[in-house]
Amino acid sequence: LKIICKYVVSIDGNPAPNCYNDYWVQWSIKSPLLAHLAILTSAIYQAEAQNEPPGQSPITLRYKVKSIELLNEMLGNEESATSPEAIAGVLYLMVNEWYWCNRDVVQSHIVGLKEMIRLRGGLHNLGLSGFVRKMVLHIDYNVACSYDIEPAFSHVEPTQPRHPVEMSIPFVAAEQDFCSITEELQIGKETATILDDMRFVILALIKHAEQDSAEPEQMKLTATATWIRDRIASLPDGSSLASPLASDFIYKSCRIAALIYCKAIVERSSLTKVCTLKELTHLWATMWRVKLSRWKQIPGIFLFVIASALSAAELTPHGRFTKAMFKTATSFIGLDYFDFVDAALMAFVKLQRWLRTGGEEVERSSKPVPLEFIHIYES
Repeated sequence: LKIICKYVVSIDGNPAPNCYNDYWVQWSIKSPLLAHLAILTSAIYQAEAQNEPPGQSPITLRYKVKSIELLNEMLGNEESATSPEAIAGVLYLMVNEWYWCNRDVVQSHIVGLKEMIRLRGGLHNLGLSGFVRKMVLHIDYNVACSYDIEPAFSHVEPTQPRHPVEMSIPFVAAEQDFCSITEELQIGKETATILDDMRFVILALIKHAEQDSAEPEQMKLTATATWIRDRIASLPDGSSLASPLASDFIYKSCRIAALIYCKAIVERSSLTKVCTLKELTHLWATMWRVKLSRWKQIPGIFLFVIASALSAAELTPHGRFTKAMFKTATSFIGLDYFDFVDAALMAFVKLQRWLRTGGEEVERSSKPVPLEFIHIYES
């Protein structure tokens, strides 16, 4: 449990003092329900590490049954049925089911959660200084982005959210382009150029979608995306050992992710559909050549890279870890800059919406795929 708590809001497992670990966790472990749910989550990870399906693990099943029993007791009491503790309990159960690709169960939890919040008076009346509200919105985004669906709750879009340069992400406009902050981010000019190109085309797409522009504007957008795709594709892939970019895995990761985004925009097809298993595997193998402690220094870029393959990875052996790191990255940014990560995720939702409405939906099973290996990730 102590190990898991370190990674909830820290990409590399070395969190600075923060409200989640210092206050929320301390408050949660005093609750029998939330304490059991925390142990359940730990048991799930332990079962996976031991190559045992959590659904067949006696320890996991025991804590799941007890957690549901405790939650049902709270829901049966009028005073506690809509308490922050009960709402957090449903959220924790939902996250575990989401992690294990049990989509139908997740949707059932969302229905119940919406009713609990309605009875309590809305998102702004959830208590604990707004922390529970942020948890709900954050998990809602995670589910929506990974399933490539609309968020279940209403999200008020912040205007001009503040953020330090290291949080910069192509999904959100900024006063400085990436090429002007390469030293602060410690990235190469080639990487910065890719990120600036992607910010330009993504923001143009969102503006186009919001204004419901005419056909000529859409053709112009497609032409721009095609030009950017071809320009990025013409850049060195860094595969040659003689190339100065051979060991720049941040550049390589951004290039692969950018090409996935561009292909989706040009074809106007969902990221789930256009990101092939080959591209997913290539991105996966490349991005994990970068230490987590390095990604932590540039979490916005890390989030941009992961998001490109998030929905496509859903039912692959990489899916659960991809979702876990997406959730951790958004939590890490959101601790101090919630409005900023809110704006970034809403932009990604708008991108997905525009891509999704351009083609056929992708039918996907909710059956989880077993993880057949244990990968050691450097921090």
